[in-house]
Amino acid sequence: SPTIETSKTWQEELDEVLNVDTPCEGRREISINILKRASEITADLTAALQDQDIEKLAPKKLAYGKALLGLQAFQKQLVNDIIPDFLTKTVPKLIDETPKIISALSEKGPTEISNDLIKKGQEVVTKARDISQDPSMLQSTIDDLRRELKNVVKSTPSGIDEPSYTVIKSVEDSYEIRQYEGYSVCSIVSNAADSSSSDASPDTPIMDIVSSSKSFNTLASYIFGENANEQKLRMTTPVILESKDGNGVMSFVLPRGVNAFSAPFPTSEKIALRDVSAGGVVAVRSFTGIATEGEVSRQKAKLEEALKGDGFQYDPASFKVLQYNPPYTVPWVRRNEVSFAVSVSDDMLPPPKTFESEDASSFFSAPEAGD
Repeated sequence: SPTIETSKTWQEELDEVLNVDTPCEGRREISINILKRASEITADLTAALQDQDIEKLAPKKLAYGKALLGLQAFQKQLVNDIIPDFLTKTVPKLIDETPKIISALSEKGPTEISNDLIKKGQEVVTKARDISQDPSMLQSTIDDLRRELKNVVKSTPSGIDEPSYTVIKSVEDSYEIRQYEGYSVCSIVSNAADSSSSDASPDTPIMDIVSSSKSFNTLASYIFGENANEQKLRMTTPVILESKDGNGVMSFVLPRGVNAFSAPFPTSEKIALRDVSAGGVVAVRSFTGIATEGEVSRQKAKLEEALKGDGFQYDPASFKVLQYNPPYTVPWVRRNEVSFAVSVSDDMLPPPKTFESEDASSFFSAPEAGD
């Protein structure tokens, strides 16, 4: 049975119990140990109530402490951003787009729509038959479902690659400076004249819900096999949003071992493939909740203020928003980031990597998932 480390605080043990990756047997043993510390917990609870300090019960360095802070932030966001934006921007946009959607469906005609549904139905039946006849495929599907269920409450999703980076400076509760390895992306431009909201900030790369959905679906279709090779690619993270020439650009990171040359050619002329060179240095600020236009603007301002205060030179035109989670992750643990390219002195940079001694997979390995 697992060994219980009594040197840990009860808060750290509670964090392990709440961690979805903790084995059931280990969770039971730790829970029993926590119950034995009832007097200690009572004393901390009393002190927290007297001092009105939630940090004594839920330290922000622990995952459940971060989640509580995220929940508080999300409640404010709901009132200040999400509901007002939905009523003033999303609803009018959906009303404007409804005739276009109906027109597009009518152009397809009932036969084409019916054929599409039949094709998708046949794919589902074929997939189900393959799973039922192949035990290894069935186990793989079960493992995938388990992982996705865990990702509902994980700030960094597990089982998904992201570009590798080295943290070269970290300022608690503010920002960190990273140097990235090379990676590649598939991107799509959303024309501002056609899709962005009329009152959107020109330098905040947040698309309205309709434009975002269209761009996301086009890129996802490419990843899932709508390309010249009919090749399905693995999902990655994060989704990257930026502004270029007044237009919003959405990008998906390509999987490990795939670059702009080797990636399957897109069948959609809207999609572009691009390599991002290794060695890029960026300043990143993380936040939870939903990446609304208002929240992104606030986090951007905080990052700029911190960088100026610490004397870093940054490129305003390089601003990006990074979103790491699937849509079903609960808002208060979601991992979002804003970033700028920054200039740093050579003595801050890590030694260059030697490609001969490095495994290629390390350049796209994700950090440990879960917090």
